[in-house]
Amino acid sequence: MELSFSDHPILPSPSDEEIIYLAEKDPKLLEQLYLAHEGRIKASTDDPLRYGFDLPGWSRAREALEEFNECLALGGNRSGKTTGCAKMVMEAVTESEGGHIVCFRKMRIRQSRFNSQPSGR
Repeated sequence: MELSFSDHPILPSPSDEEIIYLAEKDPKLLEQLYLAHEGRIKASTDDPLRYGFDLPGWSRAREALEEFNECLALGGNRSGKTTGCAKMVMEAVTESEGGHIVCFRKMRIRQSRFNSQPSGR
């Protein structure tokens, strides 16, 4: 069985040396590692709310929201602001019974030509 670990920006794959070592010493463990690695990536794609990866900056936003009721997210294009905020809003929606959650977005018209829409996650 040929194993090809998927590249992922957060979840590292074992090195070639580690793969060779495990293939020689314990092929069953290598297969389990592969299935766990690929399964974790698939789970994060299939259900990003429960199994998605949080970027390092998101913890600062979560901590700020524990103390304050507003948080300003700044960053460049493709920095994960939309995904991070959407995940936090969905967590609040699923954990809140009878509450009201309001999101605002302000954007200058000129900006819309340069900023891409979030991908369908």
